[in-house]
Amino acid sequence: LLTEHIEDAFTKADALLKSTAHFLEGQSIDHMDAARFSAFLENQLSLFSEIADLRVVDAKGILRYGTGGVSLISVADRDYFTRARDPSAGELIFTDPAFTRLTKKWVLVIARRLTLPDGTFAGVVHANGRCERIEALLKGSAWAEPFQPVAAATRMLKFKEAITALNDFNSHWSAA
Repeated sequence: LLTEHIEDAFTKADALLKSTAHFLEGQSIDHMDAARFSAFLENQLSLFSEIADLRVVDAKGILRYGTGGVSLISVADRDYFTRARDPSAGELIFTDPAFTRLTKKWVLVIARRLTLPDGTFAGVVHANGRCERIEALLKGSAWAEPFQPVAAATRMLKFKEAITALNDFNSHWSAA
């Protein structure tokens, strides 16, 4: 049951990021109607209680759009941004829990690279998972012990990595 909840949470987050990336296709992040796009992001986010924020960062690492208000701050040094800049980055990027500069809260960042039609890097769309929701999910599980939301998020990420590795292993051997 815990595995299903975790898979469901990551699947929902990925769907949110994919739909946002699809909305952005063919548009310049620097020249969008901020009010219209912010309304779109707020509407998208309202469907996902596990996600605290949905944000879009330009190719220079400047936070441009997002739910709950945005300041033009740089996230170019953040792990998810530097990994997304690499053209060989996987489709979905997970990070260890991070303390956000804008909301001053611990989150688990799930991100996707944005590309222009010619394949060049356009920026990042990312969802900040609520560490407190992750902690609530893990309470009562076999992992139950007193821990903080950040530790819970780290445990969930490691568990997700183990599930993914097991699924990849099973896919490989069932195809052979």
